[in-house]
Amino acid sequence: MGRVKCEKYWPSGTNHYQNISVTATSEIELESWTIRDFRIKNVKTAETRYVRQFHFTAWPDHGVPQTTEVLIDFRHLVREHMDQYSRHSPTVVHCSAGVGRTGTFIAIDHLIFQIERDSMVDIYGIVNDMRMHRPLMVQTEVRFSGDQYKLSYKSRLSQMILY
Repeated sequence: MGRVKCEKYWPSGTNHYQNISVTATSEIELESWTIRDFRIKNVKTAETRYVRQFHFTAWPDHGVPQTTEVLIDFRHLVREHMDQYSRHSPTVVHCSAGVGRTGTFIAIDHLIFQIERDSMVDIYGIVNDMRMHRPLMVQTEVRFSGDQYKLSYKSRLSQMILY
């Protein structure tokens, strides 16, 4: 059996953490991702917040998704939600190490913004800037054969063709 890379940190029902109650209110499981909604309530003050989790499941730990289109579609889904509901709320993106898949997803998001805003793209500049804030973002190590970096380029091309 393989090593656990990330614990399931969300409840299936309701869990209590001191004065905070976290309740899973819905889960929609699709082929390449799962969308979960949670209600988070401070039981002392009754303050309630809602969180939506987008869980991309079509990305293997040491590799890339089979197609770039599914990742771009996922990015559009996440962005649509952010634009509609989360303009002033933080967004958290993570994977097991916080640099490979996380960095690639964030880089693709930046690339698509550049394409839409400037009709050009600077992948090297985006990745370099990201690495100034978080070393190793978008992994290009030999064991990955540069697949995540290549995925950024392929996603750029797909974005230009599809949208």
